[in-house]
Amino acid sequence: MTIVELRTTYDQAIPSTDWVNPNDAGKPAGVTIPAPTATSYCAVSQVGNWFGYKLGPQAAITPTSTAASVCT
Repeated sequence: MTIVELRTTYDQAIPSTDWVNPNDAGKPAGVTIPAPTATSYCAVSQVGNWFGYKLGPQAAITPTSTAASVCT
């Protein structure tokens, strides 16, 4: 799964400040996104200096202003 695949398949309006794969273009410095698997993922969105992320299907969306804590 990549952000390009999600835009193409599900929603063309997904912003360029969203990422789901460590290889997605434009990922912010200091943010580590694990590779998605069949049962887990980490979706990340950035607005200004804040990040929101969801680590897996059962997790809550977590806000943080610390890039190093994204997807942990």
